[in-house]
Amino acid sequence: MKLILEIDNTGVIHWLIDSSHQCHEDCKGQTSAGMTMGKGTILSGSLGQKSNTKSSTETEIIGVDQYLPTVLWSKYFIEEQGYTIENTIIHQDNESTIRLCF
Repeated sequence: MKLILEIDNTGVIHWLIDSSHQCHEDCKGQTSAGMTMGKGTILSGSLGQKSNTKSSTETEIIGVDQYLPTVLWSKYFIEEQGYTIENTIIHQDNESTIRLCF
């Protein structure tokens, strides 16, 4: 099986961040994220949340907050390689989180 990465547009980074609400025995959430610039995931990870939340919206907001340092680091790193980054887009699937964060 081959790993194929393609960059569609070097000026745009896409981050897909999603969280699961109270999925652990201690009622804490889990956040996963992946970065792409076209085809294939360049950077990905999964983090357990450190606090309990009351709603899926709160879980998603904490998830985005957990990954913001990595989102910024990846932008700065790619720029230091000589590329120009015009946009960094965070994709979110929770409508109430979109209204609160973006």
